[in-house]
Amino acid sequence: MATITISLNGSAITGLASNPSKSYTVSDADLQAVLDWATAAFAGALPPTPTNPQILQAWIQNWVNGTKSAVQQFKTEPAVVPPQITMT
Repeated sequence: MATITISLNGSAITGLASNPSKSYTVSDADLQAVLDWATAAFAGALPPTPTNPQILQAWIQNWVNGTKSAVQQFKTEPAVVPPQITMT
């Protein structure tokens, strides 16, 4: 079994300074299914023969990009468009 963990470190925001995290347990078969899906879904962002770490990084980057886009979309509904957020 593999564990995928999402964690936040270094925030001074109230309630987040405790470095919260969430872990998900996934079987190797299910993780392979994610890798297979991500290989096809992100083919344009991956090299011709991607390694499993490259595939996982593309999946994570897609999640980050989607979050950034959703935040920007939410923030642009008012008339004033704020600057884009940065996540690197």
